[in-house]
Amino acid sequence: MTNNTKKVIKEIDKSEIEEIIDFSSDLSASDIDLTSANLSIKPPESLLIDVKSQTFGKLIFKNPRINDKIVWKKCGETQQLMISDLRAIKLNSPKFFENNRVLPTKISEEQEYSGECTIGDIYKLLGITRWYKNLIDPTDYNGIAFVPINEIPNRVALLTPGAKESLTRAIILFAKKGVIDSRKVIAAWEKALNIKLEKGLD
Repeated sequence: MTNNTKKVIKEIDKSEIEEIIDFSSDLSASDIDLTSANLSIKPPESLLIDVKSQTFGKLIFKNPRINDKIVWKKCGETQQLMISDLRAIKLNSPKFFENNRVLPTKISEEQEYSGECTIGDIYKLLGITRWYKNLIDPTDYNGIAFVPINEIPNRVALLTPGAKESLTRAIILFAKKGVIDSRKVIAAWEKALNIKLEKGLD
């Protein structure tokens, strides 16, 4: 049976929704290789990592140890965090990772680093890999629209509660803007997420 999900995607003006979602990052969850190449590697704690918000609205982490805070203004926005910052998040606010509120995307290119550490090594180092294996990036409207209809229930079932909430908000937004305009696809997401998208399209 031929899957026709590719028919639901269309070009849109991102400015229509850029006040809600930041599309500046060129990486989504599906682009990230979670494989750790070197389990014994020890990168410096000051190594900068690009970390993207997966949460709609403002997201704030307050580090009680140094009385500082990190702010993501909207979903998709990227902040550069040191490995030590990521450790502080896991220690003080583990739900940031457990519920996929943020997504480490890559080792920042805005620094001099000649080591062999990969982003997969960072996930392994922090012990967060298991929470990201099944993530559907809410900023990746192409990825959402291309999920085969018959795979949607299983994909949703594997999501963390936080990831499911962000995905729900993303699909309501994309359906409202016509990014996803196939009734079959919308109905499949409605059933899997136990929502009624019509309410969000008024």
